[in-house]
Amino acid sequence: MDRLFIEYLWTAPGYYFSWVLVVAFSICVHEFCHAWVARAQGDPTAAMTGFMSLDPRRVMGHSSLIALAVFGIAWGAVPVDPRHFRRRWSAALVALSGPAANFVLAVLFAFLSLMVMFLFGRHLAPDALEALALYLEIGVQANALLAAFNMLPIPMLDGWEIFALFVPPMNRLTTQQKSTWSLIAIVLLWFTPLNKLLYILMACVELLAQLPALLIVHLAQLVGG
Repeated sequence: MDRLFIEYLWTAPGYYFSWVLVVAFSICVHEFCHAWVARAQGDPTAAMTGFMSLDPRRVMGHSSLIALAVFGIAWGAVPVDPRHFRRRWSAALVALSGPAANFVLAVLFAFLSLMVMFLFGRHLAPDALEALALYLEIGVQANALLAAFNMLPIPMLDGWEIFALFVPPMNRLTTQQKSTWSLIAIVLLWFTPLNKLLYILMACVELLAQLPALLIVHLAQLVGG
């Protein structure tokens, strides 16, 4: 990385604010879905402690918001108590709900992007159209990244709980072991050529997210034609 993310604030403010707004909103939706599904599966912890919220100050916290503003990366968390879950697969379902929410958001952003181009492209000023297109494109990319990253089978990420449902020995790791492996995996993923794997997964998710919108537009053209 040859620059800090915060430098975009004065070199490309449209990109900077679009990324910050989209990522903060998407993480809040991600965590809200965790809390909502956890409550549906018998664990009211997040709801009772005020974490079933879309308020980034509550869900992400000040450290995460500062990291987002400076480095362009952020995180969120809601408290979950697995002892309250009704079924053995409840933990995996709660974990899956977060990345699934990001995938749905990516689909919605992709659909809105195409709708803007086809329905309003000729009626908006070029600058407004460019700004809106950038925001929606970032919406697709950021949510594709969040979905792909969180589905990785790395301790502390949602993918770990999902894969552990099918590979029970993964649950035998201690908290210390999980923390160690999580740190190693994330460092390797972000600071070595292995990060190409993440971006390949992100591109696949982004493509899948765009397919429903492309299909709808194609069908509309067939009907209209």
